[in-house]
Amino acid sequence: MDPYGINDKGEIVGVISPDGSAILPVFWKPLDRSRTNYSSGIQLPMPGDAFVSCWAVGINNLGDMVGDCWNASYTIDLPTRWTTKNPAFSELIDFPANWGFSWGINDNRIAVLTYTGGQKCSSGIPWTATCGGAAQLH
Repeated sequence: MDPYGINDKGEIVGVISPDGSAILPVFWKPLDRSRTNYSSGIQLPMPGDAFVSCWAVGINNLGDMVGDCWNASYTIDLPTRWTTKNPAFSELIDFPANWGFSWGINDNRIAVLTYTGGQKCSSGIPWTATCGGAAQLH
C-alpha cells in the first residue's frame, strides 16, 4: 500500500499490490470527521483490457484523480483519470503523444502531463527527454 496524494476532504489516492505482481490504483475515503478512520482501499478500474498496472497519484478537491497505466509488456504508459464520484469510471487523458503520465490535477480540473513520442514531442525518450503540458478535463 502506497498513498500518494490527499485532498482537503481527506480523500487519499494511491496504489496497492495485493500479490506483488501488479500495481493497482485505489483511493481511500475518511470514515469520520477527524480523519482517523478510513475505508479499505477502493480499487479503481483499468482504462481497457490492454492495461494491467496503474498508478493513481494525484487528487483534487473535486474528486478527480490522475495517474498512468501500463500495458502487459510495460512498453506503453498512458495518462489516466478516475473520479471518486464514480469509482467504476476510468478514461485515458487525451494528449498529443504516444507515451506519458499525469501526476497532478488542480481544482480547475487541469491535469499536468509529461509525455513523449508523436508529432508534438518526437525526440523525447521516456523518463529522460520528455515534453510537458496540461490537459483540461471535462
